[in-house]
Amino acid sequence: MCIRDRYTDVLPTYALCQEKADIDLMNRNPMSKSNCLATNQIFVFAYTQYGIIEALACLLTYFTIMSDFGWDFWDLFFLAIKTGVHPKPSDTYDATLPNYGNTNILCDRNHIRAREGKVEVPDWLSMTDSKVDLRMYYLTCENGIIKQAIHTKNCLVPQISSVTRIPVCFTTESLKYAQSGYFYTIILMQVTNAIQVRTLFSSLKSRVLVSLEMMHAIYFNICLILMFAYCFPINLVFDTRDTIWFHTGILGLPFSILMMIVGQIHKNITKVVPSQSQQQNRQLNNQIELENTERSSERINYHELVQLDVSSELNQ
Repeated sequence: MCIRDRYTDVLPTYALCQEKADIDLMNRNPMSKSNCLATNQIFVFAYTQYGIIEALACLLTYFTIMSDFGWDFWDLFFLAIKTGVHPKPSDTYDATLPNYGNTNILCDRNHIRAREGKVEVPDWLSMTDSKVDLRMYYLTCENGIIKQAIHTKNCLVPQISSVTRIPVCFTTESLKYAQSGYFYTIILMQVTNAIQVRTLFSSLKSRVLVSLEMMHAIYFNICLILMFAYCFPINLVFDTRDTIWFHTGILGLPFSILMMIVGQIHKNITKVVPSQSQQQNRQLNNQIELENTERSSERINYHELVQLDVSSELNQ
């Protein structure tokens, strides 16, 4: 999160600061003194529209990657706290065997026990259980028969981990690949968000899609994704992984387009239907114009009186 906030947002934010003013800026009503920079409308719009779209894009990437590596969608919930028996290092998964290849498990009626060690949850965060096939870890015992406690699917992406050098499917490495894809999708959506919020009212057709500064920010974020994905030392330090291109934020592209469409609709509605702050600004502007008109009329009346006095004195 610190890296995402410090590096993926700094350059886009700087690019927004370098944006040219809208063409109709001087034609707008003046802002009220009571208006804040971060209004409630901004927070509601950010968290109920753009925030939801960005979250859906990231979650779609996460669950798609886990599914491609053989995990069922519903089994992913509370999977981190599900217990099992750690197989022996020499064990290999075999669906035809009664114990699925786990020679360390014992079935005692409706309870499982371990010959060596204890029943515990696997280590999803570190590299301790990264080479364990979890299909023979998550097992249960029903009436003396060993069964799988989770529903696994076919491995759709037979990728070899750059760290463990074994297939990613059905191992704890799949979580690190899914988290990496989630992170890469966040970067993509942040770039889309930066492009969309460049102007308050002006649509994209009224100016260049991206400025030179924004182009530099986009290039930097792309290089950041490539560095975190395919630089092996960084993989070891930050637990990122070399996801395939389909998992590297590509699933967020439809949501990026949706975000652009929602932004354009919002800008068009803002032009037609003024917000509360804009109504206050218009009322303030009307009040200022009324005061100026009254002052002008007073000045005119004063000049007329002076002219009458001067003309009367001349006549006398």
